[in-house]
Amino acid sequence: MPPFLGIAPGHGSIAAGSGKTARHIAWQRLGSIPESQINCKYSFLDILFGKIVDPHFWMHLNLDFSPQRKYHEVMPVDPHDLRLAMRRWTTGVTVVSAAARAVRHGMTVSSFTSVSLDPPLVLVSLDRESSTHRLVEQIRSFGVSILSDDQRGISDRFAGRIYTDTDRFVGLDTFNLVTGAPLLAHSLAAFDCQVVSSFETGTQTLFIGEVLAVKTGVEGFPLIYFNQDYRSLMK
Repeated sequence: MPPFLGIAPGHGSIAAGSGKTARHIAWQRLGSIPESQINCKYSFLDILFGKIVDPHFWMHLNLDFSPQRKYHEVMPVDPHDLRLAMRRWTTGVTVVSAAARAVRHGMTVSSFTSVSLDPPLVLVSLDRESSTHRLVEQIRSFGVSILSDDQRGISDRFAGRIYTDTDRFVGLDTFNLVTGAPLLAHSLAAFDCQVVSSFETGTQTLFIGEVLAVKTGVEGFPLIYFNQDYRSLMK
């Protein structure tokens, strides 16, 4: 059985021949050239799905899918431009927290998302230089509190905009569910999670947590962050 050809979209060509005869198929993007324009006695689909039984065709088949411009030749993205572009992405605001014995840490995080409902999985991205990251990495669990529109001060506190040389949770109403992670009262929702997988990339670690417990909190509007400022959700 001839091999199946996995052809990815892009610039490239297929050249095939056997001594006396050469066949050439060229395209700019997969499916962009009508079959009638292909200069080959075999149809494109015959080649794609391996329906050709001529052994000489497959023996001398030469594949060249090299893009006209290699990815490593592309100029790297300017960090300033990337930062400006990412400011256009609107997110909610959470506080990710963890606790071990008498130590509690938390930080403001916008990189939070649901991964799966079954099993129940969520993902957070934490800076590897942060105290919260070190604690989560150590105890392999974390909590997430989704902040409401009237919790801007709490967001600033856990983002380090409001300086405190003590436990950032001091003076705040908190509660626990399963792992002991401090969760913020009056938040819209809270998740208690056990880390099941983690992946280091760049300056961050992506932690995937299985949700062990969840609690829906107060009714209200979420705290929204866009272009370096808090925003309000309008009905």
